Amino acid sequence: MSKLDFKQKIIVIFFLGLPFVDLLTSLSTRFIDFPITIGIVVRGLSLAISVVYVFLYTKCKYKKHTILYIGAIAVFAILYFLTKPDIWQLSSLVTEVIAAFKYLYFPIMLLCLYNIFQDFHIEADTIKRIISINCFVYAAMMLIPYFTGTGFSSYEWSFEGTTGWFYAANEIGPILIVLSICMLDLMDNNKKWKVLLCLPIIYSVSIIGTKVSYIGIIASVIIACLIFILKTKKNRFVLPAALLAILILCNFGSVAVENMGTLADLDKLPPSSEVETETLPEEDYPIDKVPQTTVSLIQGNKLLYLANRVTSNRVLYFFENWKPYTSNGVSTILFGFGWAERPALNNMYYKTLVEIDIFDILLHYGVIGFLIYFAPFVFLVYKFFCKLKYIRMESYAYILTVILGVGISCIAGHILGAPAVSIYLILLLLLVVQQTESHPAYRKGDDSSNDKL
Repeated sequence: MSKLDFKQKIIVIFFLGLPFVDLLTSLSTRFIDFPITIGIVVRGLSLAISVVYVFLYTKCKYKKHTILYIGAIAVFAILYFLTKPDIWQLSSLVTEVIAAFKYLYFPIMLLCLYNIFQDFHIEADTIKRIISINCFVYAAMMLIPYFTGTGFSSYEWSFEGTTGWFYAANEIGPILIVLSICMLDLMDNNKKWKVLLCLPIIYSVSIIGTKVSYIGIIASVIIACLIFILKTKKNRFVLPAALLAILILCNFGSVAVENMGTLADLDKLPPSSEVETETLPEEDYPIDKVPQTTVSLIQGNKLLYLANRVTSNRVLYFFENWKPYTSNGVSTILFGFGWAERPALNNMYYKTLVEIDIFDILLHYGVIGFLIYFAPFVFLVYKFFCKLKYIRMESYAYILTVILGVGISCIAGHILGAPAVSIYLILLLLLVVQQTESHPAYRKGDDSSNDKL
């Protein structure tokens, strides 16, 4: 990694400070009754500064694309509010702004950081160093409270697990899973003993206790091992075998396995007329307000029942949000029903997050908002396909990790709508871009490269 200049150091310091921002946000949320946290302030300022920089200073070739995209969001926002005349109350507007910040952070910051990283020449090695350091910092702030007994529980009820000093298991879990791809670098190193450094990473995930963290770390280890085997010619199986042994050791008797024990007997379905409180927790979803038609639909269909159990009632949430979405006119279908409670939605006896990000974006922002939201992601995927011959083998590990993160967002949510998590998906995407554009053949513009990717 080359020596960093002052501007590059500022960017690196910002990213290295994110774990501590998350820590302070967690503590302030738990112990201080104040709606504005340090996380909102830091990420809000960083987003604002990034947008201003793109409008006024960037020389990146995608400046116009970024400005047009932000302009499209502004036009959508105007139409969004015009189609909801009963939303013009302070409390409703605050709710809408907070939700917009959480969800729009990912696409806007993705484009803005692409411009910034191009201007400041942030190299792939620098991004990899950030990912590795942050992964160990998060792991340390999970393990220290775990062994000192000062951590917080992952659940409010009987299940076991800890979030360390952080606030939510459904955020710290995906963060560690995404960052744990740094294990590939720990294996792909001349010092083979460094594979042992994967132990605190994997163990910190294993103590969270959620299904997502348990399955996610297994997938992350498999990705690292697979790419290492494909990339390396010598000692092809020794280090992957060691990493798999560490995975088994860390997850032996994992609390996540115990928590998932209730899923072991899914084939024994209850009669459709019965509603188990374990299946539909009353504190999360008032059972007396759930129409029996919806309950019967899920209970009477084995596939839907299985999906509902695996996704912790998200299938039920989807059905009960889908009905008001499709029954409130064309404007709701095109621009969503928003986030605030409104008189026009009086037929929505219960409104909640589906906690599957793509559905939440569709339902709350409509078809037009959905298309605008994912436009940068689709554009980036298209560019990857156009440059497929320049993508290095190592980059596929990061691409698969991004796919893993998106997969988690489609099962458990709290990825695209959680800036603390989505910022690391952005980093991985930018890492792939930097590695691709540093390919010798790409730099020369030679499509007939014989270099191995």
